[in-house]
Amino acid sequence: MQSDIQITQIYTTLLPKLVSYIAYRINDTESARDLAQDVFMRLLESRTVILSRKAGEAMVFRIARNVVIDWLRHHYVKTEADAYIALYAQTSSNDTESGIVARDVARLEKKFLMTFSSQRRKIYAMRRFGDMSAKDIAARLGLSSRTVENHLLTGTRQMRVSLRLCI
Repeated sequence: MQSDIQITQIYTTLLPKLVSYIAYRINDTESARDLAQDVFMRLLESRTVILSRKAGEAMVFRIARNVVIDWLRHHYVKTEADAYIALYAQTSSNDTESGIVARDVARLEKKFLMTFSSQRRKIYAMRRFGDMSAKDIAARLGLSSRTVENHLLTGTRQMRVSLRLCI
């Protein structure tokens, strides 16, 4: 109970500073507000005893740093995939030709996917074809989200290299 009161006090005093800290790092104020809420939710869920106000503030910013790193990893992977798709879409002008090329790329992607380890294949397919978040995949497979993110990053890199060799 005492910890909840301390967290509430820390929340009311640190929220604007925390949002600024996160927004500066990710360059998106709206997402920074969401991530700041996530930071305090993680703090509440951790049920850690906060010994002093300074320790509580340090813990908030440590959690914030980890949340920002997770967000940036996800953002860069998504941005890279979107850029690749946008670049590829610009090179094809004919709708019929685009459809044929898109089917060929999808076929090649599935072919290269079979070269992945079974766990990486499963994770990549759940993300790419099942449109699941890394957190959802981790929960479903009983893995840490960090493991899932590593498999996604490595799998995406492998796929990109393989597809570039064919295109």
